[in-house]
Amino acid sequence: MNEIIKKAVEKFIQNNSDETKLGKFTELSEIEKYDKYIGGIVPNWYKEFLVLFPIAELEIEIPHDYGQEDFIGKPMEELPKLTIRFNSYREIYEEAFNYFPGCELKKIYYLCIAKNIVCTQEGIYINVKKTIQVFN
Repeated sequence: MNEIIKKAVEKFIQNNSDETKLGKFTELSEIEKYDKYIGGIVPNWYKEFLVLFPIAELEIEIPHDYGQEDFIGKPMEELPKLTIRFNSYREIYEEAFNYFPGCELKKIYYLCIAKNIVCTQEGIYINVKKTIQVFN
C-alpha cells in the first residue's frame, strides 16, 4: 500500500478516535468468501486497506460545490457537505453483480467502493486497473 495514503488514513483515524466516527475492519474471511465470486477484480492494495483500517461502512463528509455557481470559489468551510459511506466487501460484491450500473461498470474494471448517502445514492467508483500514484 502507498505509504502516503497509509499515513493519511492513520492520521484521520488518530484525529477521529471516537469509535462512533469510524467504520469497521474487514475480516479476511469476508474477503475470501466473496473473492471466489468477484474473481480477483478487487486489487490487493484495496483489500489490504479494508483489513488494516476501519473503512467499511465509514461515513465521511467532503466539502463540495455540487457544480452550483453560488458555491464555486467559496472557502471549503462555507461549502455544503457531500456525505459518502464506504462499502463493505459484501456491498462491493453486491454492487458489482446485482445492481446497475455496477454490473456493467465492472466489465470495464470499475468497482463501487462508496455511495453518496444523503442526496442521490450515486456510487463512487475506482478503476481497479489503474495504478495509484500519490504525489507530495
